[in-house]
Amino acid sequence: MKLDFAFLAEAAVVNPQGIFNVLNGGLTQALSRAFPSILPPMSLIARLHFDRDECDKSHHAIVTVFDPNRVCLFQSELDVNAPIHQYHPATGNTFLAKFGFSSIETRMPGRYVCALAVDGLELGEVPFDIILGVPS
Repeated sequence: MKLDFAFLAEAAVVNPQGIFNVLNGGLTQALSRAFPSILPPMSLIARLHFDRDECDKSHHAIVTVFDPNRVCLFQSELDVNAPIHQYHPATGNTFLAKFGFSSIETRMPGRYVCALAVDGLELGEVPFDIILGVPS
């Protein structure tokens, strides 16, 4: 299996056919006036590609949000199952996952990370920065 792509958005809707709609996708930073602060709600959208022998099996995906010191702040879990591709069974298939999180307390500015793992294998990370400042 591999991670095709992953990104953060303010909000997202994913349908069973793997089509998604996002609001303000591609987030890479958030502003905070003071610390500690609460992150606004966000979603991590990830497309996972499963090889043929991994299809039609249950897999457990976890997104962990880490602070700049690599302290775990939050986890979101999802059971995923990519069916064998109807027209190209030898190629494997994809699964589009949405992990939502809100009310995460941040205690410092810096680089935060959303790490995605499936069945205990880390597939990738999406970094985002929390910056001390005021919106312009």
